[in-house]
Amino acid sequence: MKILRPAILCFLLLYHAVIEAQPQAIKWDLGPQKGLVFEITNKEAQKLLTRAKSDEIFKSLLHTVLDTFEVSTGWKERPEKGHFIMASIYKNKMRCEYTSVFPYQVFLLKEFGALALQVLDLEGNIREDATVRLAGNKIQIDTLTKTYRMSNESFTGKKRFATVEFAGFRSVFNIQKHEVPEWQNDYYHNRDDGPDFYSYMITDKNRYKPNEKVRFKSYALSGAKMPLRKDLEVWLLQNGKSKKVGIVKPQRPGSYASELHLHDSLKLILDKSYTLQLRERNSRIVASCYFKYEDYELFGNQLAIELKKEKQFHPADNELTIKATDVNGLMLKDGTAYVVVTTHTIRETFDPIVILPDTVLNKKIVLDADAPTTVAIPSALFGKTNTAYNVSVVVINSENQRVEKSLGAIHYFSEYEIVTSFSNDSIIYQLQ
Repeated sequence: MKILRPAILCFLLLYHAVIEAQPQAIKWDLGPQKGLVFEITNKEAQKLLTRAKSDEIFKSLLHTVLDTFEVSTGWKERPEKGHFIMASIYKNKMRCEYTSVFPYQVFLLKEFGALALQVLDLEGNIREDATVRLAGNKIQIDTLTKTYRMSNESFTGKKRFATVEFAGFRSVFNIQKHEVPEWQNDYYHNRDDGPDFYSYMITDKNRYKPNEKVRFKSYALSGAKMPLRKDLEVWLLQNGKSKKVGIVKPQRPGSYASELHLHDSLKLILDKSYTLQLRERNSRIVASCYFKYEDYELFGNQLAIELKKEKQFHPADNELTIKATDVNGLMLKDGTAYVVVTTHTIRETFDPIVILPDTVLNKKIVLDADAPTTVAIPSALFGKTNTAYNVSVVVINSENQRVEKSLGAIHYFSEYEIVTSFSNDSIIYQLQ
C-alpha cells in the first residue's frame, strides 16, 4: 500500500490539471508571421500589369528575394524605387501582392482632342527627359507646354497602355480616349469659310455703359480638335459694320482672356447690341458673343445684410454678413461699406457703473468682390449689460451710388433662454 500512494496522488494531480486546462482554447497561427519581398524588373512588371492571367505570371516572378516583412504590419522600410512582389502564406495558400515605389510623379491632363502627360520628379521639377510610349509608340515632348502630347486622331481604339520611364523606373498606365462632345450651340460652324472651330466665348456681364470695360474669356479648338496656339484678332460688329479693336494672345493652349475699353473713340451708339468676335488673321471667325451698349443707371444695386443671431449671449460674438450686388446680380467690384453699431436701449446692467457710448462700432470696409463680406460684432462692445442695439450698413460704389439697410439685435450679458428640442418621444428643455 505504501508503494501505491504516490501513484494515486500523481494520477489525481494530473486529472486535476486536465480539468483545469479544459476551458483554455489553444490558438494556432494560420501562417508564418513573416513574408518575403521579391524584386522584379521593369519588363516583368509591365507584363504583370498588362496581362489578364496574373496568377500564372506571379509564379515566374518569385526569383530574387530582396527583404522580409511582418505580415501583421506590412513592409515598412522600402527602397527609393522599384517593382516588388510581397509573398506570404495563409493556411495552405500563398498570397502574392504587387507593389511599387515611384521616383517621380505622372499627371494625366484631361484636354480636349489630345492625350497630354506631364512628368515631375520628387522635387517638383518638370522633366522633359522621360521616355513616354503609347502602345509601344514613342510620344514626343511639346516644349511649349512641357507635356508629352498626342492628338486623338493618332490614338486608335478606346483604351491603350502607356508607359513612362525615368530614372531607371518604368510605370504603366491604362489610358482611355477622351472624345470632344458634339456641342450644338457652343461653337461657331461655317462650312463655306474654312475649317470648323469648336469654341465658346463669354463676357463678365450682358450690358455695359460708356467707358466701362468688357472683360471676356474664350476657349477654342481647331477643326482637328486641337487647342489653338496662335494670336487672334478682336473685332467689334454692329449692323454689318466691323472694326478691329485689338489682339489677344493665348494664356495657355486654347485659352484666351482680355478686356475691351468702351471709350469714345470707338464711336459706339447707345441702346444698340454689339457682337464681339475672335478671328484668325485671314478673317476666319473663331468665336463670338454679344453685349448691349446703353447708358443705364445703376440704381438697381442691391444690398442684403444679415445677423447670425438676433439674440447675442455673452461672451459670443455676433456676425454681420454683407452682400452687395449690381443690376446684373453680380457682386459689386468697387463697393465700400460703412458699418455703424449704435445702442438703442440699455435694459439691465450688472455693474454699479456702466458707461456705453451711443456708437459702439464705426467701421469702414472694402467689400470682397467675389463673396459676401462678414464683420464681427464682439460682446465686449456692450460691457456687462443687456442692451438692444441697431446695425446700419451703407454701401457706396466708385460712382458714389449709395444703398443702405439696418437691422436690430439684443445683447445679453446675463439671461437664460429655454430652448426646446425633441428626442425620440420626449421633449427636452435646455437653458441657454
